[in-house]
This record gives sequence, C-alpha cells and structure tokens, in this order.
Amino acid sequence: GHRITARFEGQLQTKLLARQFELFAYRPRRHQRRRRWSSAMWKNQTYILTTKDITILQTMYDRRHALTDAVRQLLRHKLDNASVVFNDDINADVVTLNTRVRYRIAKGQPQTAIITQGQMDGMVGQCLPLNTLRGLGLLGLTEAAELALPRPHNATPDRLVVEAVLFSLKQPDGSVCSRKPPGTGSGLSTMPRSSHDG
Repeated sequence: GHRITARFEGQLQTKLLARQFELFAYRPRRHQRRRRWSSAMWKNQTYILTTKDITILQTMYDRRHALTDAVRQLLRHKLDNASVVFNDDINADVVTLNTRVRYRIAKGQPQTAIITQGQMDGMVGQCLPLNTLRGLGLLGLTEAAELALPRPHNATPDRLVVEAVLFSLKQPDGSVCSRKPPGTGSGLSTMPRSSHDG
C-alpha cells in the first residue's frame, strides 16, 4: 500500500509540473495581446499649450484611470513635452481648446470639428472631446503638423494631419481669445513642467 501511494503521489506531482509548464508557456502569448504603445512614435514631437490647456490636461491625468490606455500614454507624453504659453500669447495657427479645426486622417477626406473639454449636448459629431484620441491628438499642434495615432491589434498608426485652424469660440464670460498672427513671436513662457509618474 505504501508503494502504491508513493507512485500515485509521484504521478500527481508530474501532472502538476506539466500543467504549470503549460501555463508558463502560454503566458507570453496572452501578454502579447496587451498593446503597450511606445512613445517612440512621437519622438521629437512638440506641442504648444495654453495655461488653461495644461491645467485641464493635468486634471485629466489625475483622473487617468477613466481613460483608455492609448489616451493615457498620449496624455502623459503631451504633458512631458509641451511648451506652455499664456492664453493671450497663443499664435493663430495653434490648435487650442474651443477652436474649430479642419483635419484629416492620412489621405482621407477633411473633417471639421471643435475641440472641447467634454461631450457637448446637441453637437454630436461636431466636436472632439479631449478624452478621445483625435481630440487630444489635435490639441497643441500647429497647421500642417502631423501626429501618429495608435490603433488596436498592432495595426499601422493613423496619421493625423492639421489642415487649418479656423476660429476660436467665445469663452464663458463672452470674451474672445486674442490670437497672434503666425510668425509674430511664440510668446513661450519658461514655466517649469513637473514629471508624471505612471
């Protein structure tokens, strides 16, 4: 009886080891399905954000758990690589919050939308909220600038192109953001940027 018990335990241990090996061998394939976007696609990319824009993005980053992985990584990249200007010093060719912009994806048909902080009632399809890849991607770009947008399943990134900044909407107090014509000075400030930990 002792020999039978020992042999049964040995067979059981062998099966457990085999099962552990199968799980270990399968694990890399499972992890490959989880796309980790590399910031290499945005190498040397620069963005110009107003003080209002940067404040909103910092608040979004504090609540990043509600965002998709791709939006989170693009958000962190923009915060780490942005040049900040005062609201009154922004040039007319820079995409900011509440501006209407004409853009396209690669060689597709041009589209027009307003960059908004969130979804606006009655404007479905007419606005791009900052919690979307396209809305966040356009923010801080200048006319003719391009940005690669990640796509699921390791597909080739979309090429987002800014065709024109059309106009800026009025602010809640009724004022209109003053815009400097392109080429009249960047008005860049030297505001320090804090690092963001994942």
